[in-house]
Amino acid sequence: MTEAYFGEGDPVLLVYKGRKEWLSRVGKTLHTHIGIFNLGELVGKPAGTILKSGTGKKVIAYRPRLREWVMKFKHESQIIYPKDAGIIITYSDIKPGDVVVEAGTGSGSLTAYLSRAVGETGLVHTFEVREHAHDAAKRNHEVLGLVNIRHYLQDILEEPAPLEDSSVDAVILDMGEPWRALGEAKRLLKPSGTIAIFVPTYNQVERTYEGLLEQDFEKIEALEVIERPIQLKKNAIRPVTRMIAHTGFLMFAQKIV
Repeated sequence: MTEAYFGEGDPVLLVYKGRKEWLSRVGKTLHTHIGIFNLGELVGKPAGTILKSGTGKKVIAYRPRLREWVMKFKHESQIIYPKDAGIIITYSDIKPGDVVVEAGTGSGSLTAYLSRAVGETGLVHTFEVREHAHDAAKRNHEVLGLVNIRHYLQDILEEPAPLEDSSVDAVILDMGEPWRALGEAKRLLKPSGTIAIFVPTYNQVERTYEGLLEQDFEKIEALEVIERPIQLKKNAIRPVTRMIAHTGFLMFAQKIV
């Protein structure tokens, strides 16, 4: 099947009235509060097909986007939201063919976006110290079929990453004390390579800034991304009353020769 048409086992996103969503696979039977859906009926059908449950309820079958997969990842701690992932990739200038190191895999949400960004010719090395998070991220990535990721159950604060000096295009740190990993990040980065750091508090921003100065990083900047959805309703278009506000602060800097 081409990507325009569903094949057996393909991922599918079912959407009910534009609000409720379910992720599943073509060929399975999906039980929901609005009825049972036979997803085998989607084989050979195009994305956007309307599917009826046994009770007559209608859903639209879409091919899930990466964002929709990632937001449903199993996780035990805060994930990197799409609003932050996009900025990290853009400000770090991550592109196809790049080699990226991530310290703090978590559920693997950012790792998935990095995998997409570096493409088939690139590689993402991701490090996690918690075994349960390491295992969960590997499972999440296996579901997506991502093969350009190398997972390490390792603390780079205690043991250097098994990579050569100046071999990495970008380093991303998502950990409690990122300033402690700046020396290792500097070792790994190519000249003019970018480091991106995610921290949730102002105190961490200040301590990390001091560390970046001590390690002679340049072009240091920090920012916060606020996402404010707009309610799309006839004669009542306005900002929604709930929003994803503070998730964390993003810091960026570049290594000099």
